[in-house]
Amino acid sequence: MRHPFRLFPRLADASDGWQKRCFGLLLRALVLVGCWSSITQVLAAPPLNADSLKARLHRPGQPDTARVRTYWLLARALRNVQLDSARQYAQQGVTLARRIQDAPGLAYSLNALASSEYHRGDYPAAQHAYEATLAAARRANLCPLTGLAYSGLGVVADAMNNVPGAVAYFEQARAVYATCRPAIPDREVGVLTNIGNTYLQVGQYDRADRPLRQALALVRPSTTAPDLLNLLDLIGLLQLAQHHPDSAAATFGRELRLARAAHERRFETYAVGNLASTRLALGQPAAALPYAQQALRLARLTGDQSQVDEYTLVLARVLGALRRPEAFDTLLRYTKLHDELKSRARNQEIVRQQTLFGVAEQQARIRALSQQRRISQLRAEQQTARARQYGLLAGALLLLLLGGGALLMALQRSRHRLQASETALRQANKTQQKLMRIIGHDLRGPVAMFQQVTPLLRAALGDEAPRDAVELVEELDGTAQHVGALVDNLLDWARLQGGLVSSHPVRLRATTAVQSVVQLYAPVAQHKGIAVGIDVAAEAWVWADLTLLTTVLRNLLANAIKFTPTGGAVAVTAQATATGVRFGVQDTGRGMPAAALALAMGAENAASQPGTAGEPGTGLGLPLCRHFVALLGGELHGEPNDQGPGLQFWFELPTLPAVAAHEPIS
Repeated sequence: MRHPFRLFPRLADASDGWQKRCFGLLLRALVLVGCWSSITQVLAAPPLNADSLKARLHRPGQPDTARVRTYWLLARALRNVQLDSARQYAQQGVTLARRIQDAPGLAYSLNALASSEYHRGDYPAAQHAYEATLAAARRANLCPLTGLAYSGLGVVADAMNNVPGAVAYFEQARAVYATCRPAIPDREVGVLTNIGNTYLQVGQYDRADRPLRQALALVRPSTTAPDLLNLLDLIGLLQLAQHHPDSAAATFGRELRLARAAHERRFETYAVGNLASTRLALGQPAAALPYAQQALRLARLTGDQSQVDEYTLVLARVLGALRRPEAFDTLLRYTKLHDELKSRARNQEIVRQQTLFGVAEQQARIRALSQQRRISQLRAEQQTARARQYGLLAGALLLLLLGGGALLMALQRSRHRLQASETALRQANKTQQKLMRIIGHDLRGPVAMFQQVTPLLRAALGDEAPRDAVELVEELDGTAQHVGALVDNLLDWARLQGGLVSSHPVRLRATTAVQSVVQLYAPVAQHKGIAVGIDVAAEAWVWADLTLLTTVLRNLLANAIKFTPTGGAVAVTAQATATGVRFGVQDTGRGMPAAALALAMGAENAASQPGTAGEPGTGLGLPLCRHFVALLGGELHGEPNDQGPGLQFWFELPTLPAVAAHEPIS
């Protein structure tokens, strides 16, 4: 999802830390656009339509290897129009490839299945399928598909808000593409674009500049239009962030011309909106007005309500700069749209939680009905045996035989009714699970946008706004931050309770996980005036799942910064021990008694406490960390500092097992 916050570099003068945080969140949609554009181009398959592929499946005499290829091509062709059919064809390709031991066909079919799961919003299933794709591509020695699997894992990690994990996977994809022969420059463009975008998300503009320029130098005539347009959009945003609006305007103008030539309406909308905001940043509101109006018209044509909301606010700012009377009416329409988004997001979360509990109840009923059906089957078999024995008796037992037959028919009818009920319940369970995935996938966008727009609304009101309006916007801002944190923790907690979280350990250096998390929170700590220190052994290796480990470290570091006052310090350590690697996070905050700390780490007694600067929370961070550390094979410990105020949390994970020397190294 794009947003106008990033289009106003002057706002950075008022709050540099806030601008960097919003800027990173708003660029996440672009990394998905660029990476998925690369993914859809890398498979070497002709662009056949679905009807011709279905006809090929029924062609007599076709070898099994050709049928496998047709299955995954069909899944690819139907991925954007018929998700369920695409997933079914991909699974059939996987099944057939395994039966005939077709290694390349299995790798491509698994990749098609992973893509289908991602588009359905089932990120854990997509991650599992991409891991299987990676293993199959290595066995088949398919270099491009190996890099593609790493890129897919990066996309899934980014969709699950795991920025350090996404960076690590993209770096691995780049290393794989560098070894492919012949070289694949187009794939290098996509990976470099993703790396540059990731650095933009965390506000490291100097580090983002180099990979984006390298990607621009690798552009060839064969580079796809979405790849090039995505790269130009990111370069323009970087120029805006570095306070070069003239250069940004030229870049966005080039993007607009290319988007119109390639009939890419989405990028045309982005470019026009960026030009409106750039002209406004240059102090040219009159020149910005036609761009803002055109961007709003294009957004309405696409039917994307979030874009309509975004460019309504852009138009309001332009009209306000021109001191036009309709500026206030436009701002009121923008506020109404956001109220609708807020209400819709809250209702979706309530329905999703109700669905989770409903699914569990339906599963329990299905198990009970299955047991009843088994009992009925046993009784029916017993009655059948008795009826056979009664048939051997003389006419005196004929009446008893007829009674047994009637009883048997009644039992058969009962069994059929139970089977029909079970089928109906399974269908209802499937429908509810699908609804849960849709809600979990679509809920992030509106909530994230709601978090980001309230500060800009407050800035747009100005110093002369009525006091009631200012208080209302401040209340909306606090609510937005609280709802965003609550939704993230609730989604993680629901996945954990639903058994959707699993550990897939690999070999990795402890410094990889620690440094990525510290870099992510460096702007937040700097804005609050807190020093963050790192003490990591250079040769400390650990056997762990990268996603789970970075999630634990990210929550612990966020809590430490939250409860440490200005001028304090936080230390993140990773030291080798005799049995593994000990990770620790220590702060100089206000601390808490041992009994209260044990209560805070319990899931059933989770309670939120405000930070030293009034930061809100959900109370689920420490319980989630405790469960994730347990999945990694360790135990989370928390205790007051030995040498002063504050708290320290630590856990120990096993070192690299000797039998796992063949596993990938992070």
